[in-house]
Amino acid sequence: MNAAAVESLTVLLSSHLVGELERTCDYLLLLNCGRLQLSGDIRELVATHHLVVGPRREEVFQLPGIEVIRSSHSERQTTIWARGDLGGLPMGWRTESLSLEQVVLAYMASPEAAPAIDPVLQEAG
Repeated sequence: MNAAAVESLTVLLSSHLVGELERTCDYLLLLNCGRLQLSGDIRELVATHHLVVGPRREEVFQLPGIEVIRSSHSERQTTIWARGDLGGLPMGWRTESLSLEQVVLAYMASPEAAPAIDPVLQEAG
């Protein structure tokens, strides 16, 4: 890792130990079911993904600029893994930060979720 930093080398790591990747990598590419589902700077990915918890709702609320990755319901509450700007949540809802591992697990559990791909990669593709 020191040589990579000193020489400005790119190193490709493949691991299922996401916590280890969070400590050693700057950029993430997540392949799920044979397709690129998530990519970007790790700090930005963590900053733009949130856990949103509130009273149980059968339908997931739609907010402009919010993409729902996955949701679950218990008897009393709805939990949503989302990306985007959570500026205007309805009354009774709260947000929590997610770790990189929680973000990755949300996408892995929801291969049908819309991909979040770094715009630089989209332009190159």
